[in-house]
Amino acid sequence: INIFTCKSGCKSYSFQKLLDIPLLIPKNVREVNIYNLLDMFIKEIKVDLKEACKECQEKKINIKKEIRFDILNQILIFSIQRFDPLLSVKNESMILYDEIIDLMPYSDGHLNDNDLKYKLIGTIHHNGTLQYGHYYSIIKMCFHHDKIQKKTWEYMSMHNNL
Repeated sequence: INIFTCKSGCKSYSFQKLLDIPLLIPKNVREVNIYNLLDMFIKEIKVDLKEACKECQEKKINIKKEIRFDILNQILIFSIQRFDPLLSVKNESMILYDEIIDLMPYSDGHLNDNDLKYKLIGTIHHNGTLQYGHYYSIIKMCFHHDKIQKKTWEYMSMHNNL
């Protein structure tokens, strides 16, 4: 949900369905955690809109825009933007994340706490540059044997798994 607040305090809303959440990595950092990237994604910014506020008729110039999550899919995908297309450079910063990702601080308050906790089930990685490279994934596998459940993280690659 996009929340726009004009200078007189009136709020308007627009809804946008996301298939994935695009996260930018800040430049010149060695490592960053997923929550830092989410903070940057929802960070309040100033925008100019063409239409006037429906309540106070004020022109929407230099107003506040913030993003909050309203409705989320069962499976959540973060698309971490590592490549700078203008410079043809890949950002090699290490991304830190937990096995449970809690999006409650980023919600609009309409969802309950259980709807906003996600268990990590996999990551996709890229080795290489903007021009060439190789993708591989690390996924959580669940094995059942003799009534014992074992969960492990497995490396999967096109070269060794097809």
